[in-house]
Amino acid sequence: MSFNISQITEAFCSYRFAVTYPYMVDEIKWNIVGREELVGREAIIASYDKSAKFLETVSPTITKLKINRAETFVVVEGPA
Repeated sequence: MSFNISQITEAFCSYRFAVTYPYMVDEIKWNIVGREELVGREAIIASYDKSAKFLETVSPTITKLKINRAETFVVVEGPA
């Protein structure tokens, strides 16, 4: 099954991280503002996996979500 950029973004924002893995390029960057910048597909997947385990123990809420979509990338902003 193939997803469009909006569906990939929705999966990410719903913590269904594994759905996004096939769409990541090797040189992907994730800037977690105020904390760290992750560079590379493997670093981001490792962080997702760690986050997923934590998210199983809490009921996270994202507020004030701002999503900027382009043809080949997405910027998601919002506190969790």
